[in-house]
Amino acid sequence: MSFIKRVINILNNDGTILVPSDTHFAIAVNPNSAKALDWLVNQKSILNVKEITFCFTELEQIWDWIDVSAWERIQLDILSNTFWPGPLKISLKASEAAFNNILPDKSIAVVCVKNAIFREIITVLGMALAVIPAGYYGNSTKLVSFTKAREGFGTAVDLVVPTRNKNMQTKATTHISLINDTITILRQGELDITDYL
Repeated sequence: MSFIKRVINILNNDGTILVPSDTHFAIAVNPNSAKALDWLVNQKSILNVKEITFCFTELEQIWDWIDVSAWERIQLDILSNTFWPGPLKISLKASEAAFNNILPDKSIAVVCVKNAIFREIITVLGMALAVIPAGYYGNSTKLVSFTKAREGFGTAVDLVVPTRNKNMQTKATTHISLINDTITILRQGELDITDYL
């Protein structure tokens, strides 16, 4: 069994993985697994993470999870064409189905990942992955090494996806919100979007 098939098998059977993202390392689960998502929500509370992030490769993979106004949809299209894939996280209102059935919060964040192995996992799985960061706490922009992420979370997950690629980012993802038809910078990371604003 190839490594990617092993990863997919774990994700399709309520498993959890530690995977490199564009700026740090993420704990990822299949959002259609209630058991895995419950575990992720619990970890989110322990780590004081504000919201679940959905990492995707195509916008179609997130529509069922979000509820956007016409203005937010236009902004999302513009931002996706300008900055994705890459280290821009956008908070949006969670869809009714996502909020009522799965998520404890009324918002989720979305990001189109650039990391090659993360993209391959999402592509083969055929859906976005629900993740929380394993590289920093809360609003901190400090990133940690793969070794530190593995030491902190390696035994908590079913599989650690290794990386040989040096992360070129030195800060966390820039995080904005489009909720209520307003652009708000929640955390300024390495990506500067002030010209867009």
